Amino acid sequence: MHIALWPLLVKQIVIHKIVVEGGFLDLGLLQGNGASEPGESTPGEQLPSIRSLQVRGLDLLQSGTGLLKIDELLLENFSPNVEAAITLRFSLPHDQAESSFVQLKGTTKLATGPLQLSVSLADLSIRFKDRAWSLGQGRVSWSIDSGALQGELTGQISAYSSQFRIEVQTIPDTVIVLATTLETGDGQNLSGEVSAHQQAGLWLLDPVEMLLVGQVLSGNGCFSLEAKPRLQLQLHAQALELDVLQDFLPSGLATAGADPAATDVDLPFDLAIEVVAERASMGGAVASEVRLVLGEQPNCRL
Repeated sequence: MHIALWPLLVKQIVIHKIVVEGGFLDLGLLQGNGASEPGESTPGEQLPSIRSLQVRGLDLLQSGTGLLKIDELLLENFSPNVEAAITLRFSLPHDQAESSFVQLKGTTKLATGPLQLSVSLADLSIRFKDRAWSLGQGRVSWSIDSGALQGELTGQISAYSSQFRIEVQTIPDTVIVLATTLETGDGQNLSGEVSAHQQAGLWLLDPVEMLLVGQVLSGNGCFSLEAKPRLQLQLHAQALELDVLQDFLPSGLATAGADPAATDVDLPFDLAIEVVAERASMGGAVASEVRLVLGEQPNCRL
């Protein structure tokens, strides 16, 4: 750490450089130390100005459990209530090869009275081994009053234009609410909302509610962070028009069979989805109690 001495004479702290190599930061310990309560604020003059903050190889924990690994963080020309340039790349704790990661670039601002942190994204990209996806622009904000992280993202995933809204609450337990809209070039879309909480190494998704090209589906599922992330859903619908669904799904999903290896679509996770419909129609034919499985049979141990 390099601190400028002259500003100290006028009660200002100016840090030229902070370099952090390795180590860990446990959010559970921060929440439990009683250092701050909702509604409290930190005067702007008590926060230092930082010309350069560089972090590499920092493990982010939640009460001893690994959440993320901060592979690289660069914050330049930070001052309270002023936007500063930020570059951040993080990966999952078990990814030793660092071949899969999330990277964002943009600006960040720490406002005081009450304490609020916001990030404006100029670029957000996701890489999984030899595949990459760009989610474009967005914003993320956090406030000490609510204790929640909120964000919005827009971009492109596979054949879809995408919009995401996310909210993360960490006190008393971590709960994630995600709302998304995926739209094809001809205007057909999928929208939905899901609430997730962690249990026994899985992110349990309950409830899951979605509107798929005008058709309502609901149910539950789970998301696991394995060698490749895996999304499993068990959904129910009163009625399904399969002709409409086939036109909406990309070719890799529309032709997938029972073998998960047959699913060859550009997504950053594996799929295991079961849909049970009270009534389904296709090509003029109508059937009752129809069960559709994409990939393997979901097994979330719910």
